[in-house]
Amino acid sequence: YQVRLESSSSKRTQLLFLTPGVLLKKFQSSPHLQEFTHVIIDEIHERDKYTEFLLIALKDLMSRRDDLCIILMSATIQTHELLEYWSGLEKPNSINENSHRDMVQLYRPVEVNIPGRTFPVQECFLEDALNMTGFVDNGSMR
Repeated sequence: YQVRLESSSSKRTQLLFLTPGVLLKKFQSSPHLQEFTHVIIDEIHERDKYTEFLLIALKDLMSRRDDLCIILMSATIQTHELLEYWSGLEKPNSINENSHRDMVQLYRPVEVNIPGRTFPVQECFLEDALNMTGFVDNGSMR
């Protein structure tokens, strides 16, 4: 993982968890993000200025890197706007002087729906947990 002032990665790291702000910082030193093959953004519905700017930067990067895979995940978002935003991106090097506009290769985002289910939530307080576990305070916890 890597957060603002802390990192636990090495040259052998194959999976790196970053905050949107840290990934944006990586854009400054590596505008093509060559060290990454995949970017996964979870909880995409939790929009903030860093995530919004990151989406803009990644969309721009897709026009220069056809090998980059971007995965956006959310359990609650309506996907229509995201699909519309990411549709129609031209693949890098897909236009040359001999090509026609209708022959341009375009990215087509794919929506994958994974059915899920919710589980009932029971609200418990400390006293409830103590009663359920049978815990008895003999004074040693103070």
